[in-house]
Amino acid sequence: MELIKYITSGVLFICISSANAAPLTLKQQANNDFQNSKYKQANIKFRRSLKLTPEDVDLYVGIAKCEEILAHYTEAFKYARKAKKVDPTNIYPYLILGRLYGQQGKWIDARIAYQTARVIDPQNSMAMIGLGQAIQLIGDNEGANDQFKEYSNHPKNSKINRKKINSKKKKSFSKGTR
Repeated sequence: MELIKYITSGVLFICISSANAAPLTLKQQANNDFQNSKYKQANIKFRRSLKLTPEDVDLYVGIAKCEEILAHYTEAFKYARKAKKVDPTNIYPYLILGRLYGQQGKWIDARIAYQTARVIDPQNSMAMIGLGQAIQLIGDNEGANDQFKEYSNHPKNSKINRKKINSKKKKSFSKGTR
């Protein structure tokens, strides 16, 4: 690695030559584009990367997420299903499928997808909420209530709820707080 030092205005700058620095992989570039809401660019890079590593479930998931956001639902279904085949223990294809089925009003299929996600990760809050909504929209209000109670009793959510409750308490001005 080439190291270049120079002084400008009394400040020492150290530059590392980019010629020897490791470039970001296509997958990293795609993830960066996705995080920066550049879904079309991310989608292209996920697809190019998939040609290099066709067994990487994260690439199928990335494409499915991009396609869902871009409202290309047929493609989103296609890649979520492929991700499920590549790694049936990955929760994300099931969460995507649950959302997609829900958007189509296929609540029984959404319920199955979210139930599978809960089997993979019983504590996943997205799976809990999605499952509760699907159960409710199927018409099982009691089952939905049970699901939502489980979600509200989840340790992460109960801490959040306590913080919200505590922040809503009136502050005492007699004790010198403003």
